[in-house]
Amino acid sequence: MATIAQVVILLIAGVATLEVLLSTLVPFYLFVGVVEGIINIFIISFLFKLKPEMVEIAKVGL
Repeated sequence: MATIAQVVILLIAGVATLEVLLSTLVPFYLFVGVVEGIINIFIISFLFKLKPEMVEIAKVGL
């Protein structure tokens, strides 16, 4: 939501065009998403090694 507001404000102010904003923001947020995903993988892997019972999925009997 904040990114959309940022884009709208910059467009209204005439500071940048939509093409410039998309060409700079999209790669940045893709990079951030990939880094967050990698960090999550490391955290979950660490939890599996440290406390496997925390990440155990209970089986539901039918």
